[in-house]
Amino acid sequence: MRARFFFWIPIVLFWIAALAAIFIHDRVSLHLALNAWHHPLADRFFMASTHFGGGFAVLALVLLSLKKNRRLLLEFLIGFGFAITTVALFKYLVWPDAPRPSALIDGLKLVPGFKNDDTRSFPSGHTTTVFCIGVSLAHYQSKKFARLFLALACILVGYSRIYLSQHFLMDVFVGSMLGTLGAIFGRTLVRYFQANPQIQKFMTLDDGPQKIK
Repeated sequence: MRARFFFWIPIVLFWIAALAAIFIHDRVSLHLALNAWHHPLADRFFMASTHFGGGFAVLALVLLSLKKNRRLLLEFLIGFGFAITTVALFKYLVWPDAPRPSALIDGLKLVPGFKNDDTRSFPSGHTTTVFCIGVSLAHYQSKKFARLFLALACILVGYSRIYLSQHFLMDVFVGSMLGTLGAIFGRTLVRYFQANPQIQKFMTLDDGPQKIK
């Protein structure tokens, strides 16, 4: 039980800090404050780490869990499908013209070589993805520092979207909530239907059935 705190405490602290900043500052002044610090090493780091919220991270998790933990795979696919569908509805139907920081604010420090989009800012799809992955994986990690690493990775990938001026803090905050809710939804749904023979068959590996938690 205590190992769970190593994941959730950093995540909850991030949510509290983000909410406080969002309520205190308007999005433009807040983004300008967050954009004030840039460094060439940080440019490279965040330009690389932001891809952990992209499609290749999803593919890697699917391929690894296909043979190792099909229960995790099923939970993730359901949760990710729910979360990313919600993101798509917001981006393409509700607020398709929501401007990105780089398109709305002049004079930002941008990372050379990184291509910035102009619209569909809300919410952050990369943050949604990495939080869905992180929350899904953390449930199956017994080591405290593995959970802490996953939590910090989620937060850093979310911050990378702000550092690259692809998203405002609000976009990242909502994305983190959607990814988390998606992972919890997937786990809850699989647990509810785990007695179904087809679900049991899918979760059965060649070396025996998956342990049901």
